[in-house]
Amino acid sequence: GYGFLSEKPEFAKACVEAGITFVGPKVDHLIQLGDKTAARHIAQQAGVPVLGGTAKPLKDAAEGLVEAKKLGYPIILKAAHGGGGRGMR
Repeated sequence: GYGFLSEKPEFAKACVEAGITFVGPKVDHLIQLGDKTAARHIAQQAGVPVLGGTAKPLKDAAEGLVEAKKLGYPIILKAAHGGGGRGMR
């Protein structure tokens, strides 16, 4: 499947528990990759090149400004648990 349900670990788990074959990532992978900070770390460990960014979620706007000045502009802010790009600003 694809779309909003295929990205939900709860849905994949419910399929498995109901004996329905879920065609997609394993539940654990959905959980790990649904967290953008964790997914970035996993990619780096696998040797996948990633763009500049922070290793941890930002705590507040002041911390964001400090990090933005370090990284340089333009920047993009992404919700750590956002989906479908809706959390980008």
